[in-house]
Amino acid sequence: MEINLNFKRVDVNAFTLREAEEILAEKANFEKFANATQAWKNAGSPMQNTKEFKEFCANYLAEKTKNKQGLGCVIVYEAGKADTRERPWEMNDVVNELGKRKYKTTYLIIDEETGKILAKTQENKAKAKELAKELYTKGGYRGKLTCIYTKEVVEGEKRAFTMKYQASKSAKEGYFIFFGIERN
Repeated sequence: MEINLNFKRVDVNAFTLREAEEILAEKANFEKFANATQAWKNAGSPMQNTKEFKEFCANYLAEKTKNKQGLGCVIVYEAGKADTRERPWEMNDVVNELGKRKYKTTYLIIDEETGKILAKTQENKAKAKELAKELYTKGGYRGKLTCIYTKEVVEGEKRAFTMKYQASKSAKEGYFIFFGIERN
């Protein structure tokens, strides 16, 4: 069997093999066909970036995929542990120390297709209509828009709470090595 040394190698850090495969889809033009981890261990776990490692990869591709384009293999170099936390966040309420909140009605003019805020005013509905007309005449706007009412804090603390992602303590990123022959 002919050995092809022109394969592509992609190193991925991810929590699970499934996540690693999703990252692989963005980085390379081949998909996982076989898991070569056990064969790699049986071959003595050759170190990365050595001649033996490249030969192992080339031989394994020739044996398992017959050097077919679009197929690749994976070595789980270091296994990861998925984040299994049911509530993976940390929430902190913000204490209002700036006094009582005062609100003012705000008119937001929003592009219906993109959801982007085109203009806003705190004056009145007539002023909001005037701004919308200016968008079409002077601004060169050609799409559909909508004006909505919102309440905006003008005095006092504007934040209600803060939140951040918090992984479980046992979660650990793994290291996966994908290698294969890309599609043309």
